[in-house]
Amino acid sequence: MTIDNLSQLSKLLKLCKKHGVTAIEVDGIKMNVSLERSKPQIDLNAFPEANIRVPIFNPGTVPDSEVQMDRIEEPDQLTEEQLLNWSVKTEPQ
Repeated sequence: MTIDNLSQLSKLLKLCKKHGVTAIEVDGIKMNVSLERSKPQIDLNAFPEANIRVPIFNPGTVPDSEVQMDRIEEPDQLTEEQLLNWSVKTEPQ
């Protein structure tokens, strides 16, 4: 028996799994067939950042005195220089 393409190899491996064959030699190539589908093992301790709790913003918990709204002017009323610097903070940092 010869295997000419991957679809033939795939069919052969499915047939081996169906009938419980664990080892096969075809066309001078020896293969071991796993009967169970293995799932990748993920080590959750390898990523400690995944366990960090992220706070969720709730606007109801912030007092109105602390909420600051930026006043956005109509673009038609701004000069070219104001449009150019629209996103720049004018307050000292």
